Amino acid sequence: MQSSRFKQSWLKIDELKLKTRTGSEMFVKTAYFLLACIICLNATSALSEPIVAERPTLTPGDVWRYDFRNKRYAKPGCKYEVVVEQVTDTNVLARVNYPDGCEVSVTTVLPVAPGSLQKFDLGMNHYFFSEEPYRAFDFPLFLGKSWTQKWVFKANGWTYNDEVVGKVEAFEKVTTPAGTFDTFRIHLTRTYLGTNTGRPTQSGILKDTFW
Repeated sequence: MQSSRFKQSWLKIDELKLKTRTGSEMFVKTAYFLLACIICLNATSALSEPIVAERPTLTPGDVWRYDFRNKRYAKPGCKYEVVVEQVTDTNVLARVNYPDGCEVSVTTVLPVAPGSLQKFDLGMNHYFFSEEPYRAFDFPLFLGKSWTQKWVFKANGWTYNDEVVGKVEAFEKVTTPAGTFDTFRIHLTRTYLGTNTGRPTQSGILKDTFW
């Protein structure tokens, strides 16, 4: 049994289409985010056996870093650091820092303030203003696996109801600042509906790709 471990991955948002009750539409073009996650990839040398990524084992003190580039709001690139502080039987608490001191709007970029303690499940799926995490990773991962999720989150007076469909699309190499690694490519489609009293309804489709 051979094993490899990586601490860098990419998230790509291909296209975001927003609609209002008035019928107006806005397209937000490709935005790239360099995120970090920790996934232990266990692969066998025999080609006949499937390649499976099991859920990572996290411990307090684990640290990873990632770049964030927001083209939608024309924000400059910023570097982030995530430090695991507590691991329980069901959740992970990790502190999110901005090592380069970059000031980024919390509401338009990420729902995290500098130095804030954030909640994740054991697969490092983030509780994004929600009672359950956004399931970007559904361990164990293997080629062809798919899953669905009804996901609700609330922010700034808005309530969003999302239908999420995820699928492991490919197994391929990805190069990051930490090196080149064998990875799974995960594609997620979120069909969402946002409501806020006295405001036009928002709806659209958001496509995410994780490596």
